[in-house]
Amino acid sequence: RTALAIGSPQEISSDGVIIITTRTPINLTSIDDLRDDADSAGLGTAAQSVFVDGIRTSTFTNSSPAIGEAFSSTFTLIEGDGTHILAYYGRDLEGNLEEVRKATVAVDNTAPLSALVVVGGVQASSEGGSGFYASPDTAYRIASEDPSVEGVASGLAEIRLWDNGTPASSIGTVLTEGIHALSWQGVDTLGNTEVVSSTAVFVDAAPPVSTLHVGAVSTVAAGGLVLTPWTPVNLSAEDPESAGVRSGLA
Repeated sequence: RTALAIGSPQEISSDGVIIITTRTPINLTSIDDLRDDADSAGLGTAAQSVFVDGIRTSTFTNSSPAIGEAFSSTFTLIEGDGTHILAYYGRDLEGNLEEVRKATVAVDNTAPLSALVVVGGVQASSEGGSGFYASPDTAYRIASEDPSVEGVASGLAEIRLWDNGTPASSIGTVLTEGIHALSWQGVDTLGNTEVVSSTAVFVDAAPPVSTLHVGAVSTVAAGGLVLTPWTPVNLSAEDPESAGVRSGLA
């Protein structure tokens, strides 16, 4: 008789199927009975056989079978995402085959998919396309999902967001003026971890500074300047750099 035990990581789906990864150890333990089930008096287990979806994938041979001693072996699945049927049985020293036992497992090796979502404020592309400029009232959050592949998804466990290397809230963050390196990733309940994504955000809170230039053909009066039709007037403006950021004039 052979018992199957599934290690970690694992999750139980809503319909009762065990979800695992190709890192999850699966253990078979066999003991040989003689006359009655569970008497453990047989000569010993000689081998175990494993089939996945009807294909033999493993045969484990016992190098020293003995009466009353259990034989254990451990394996992992190499099959891709989806639901798989495991079939397994033991064989004793006399060649007697155990009745085939079966178990259903689902494999999820797919990490979550996440994206940075910008809420409100005003944004503009940065020079060179590396990141973007944003007004200080812009909020940021991470949208993430654990995609279903071949009908299997263990579910989202965690969304991580870092601002210049410091953990930040992934459900609504407002940034101070300056340069921010944002990076993020999602993790599912089996520990499948998304590759970190990142972008640069240049938060510009400083308004432009404008200057009116009036030429020499003018006079000063109590209410201000008196100009003639020939007085040259010029308006200049610049966007000052503040906290290392200058988005430029529009």
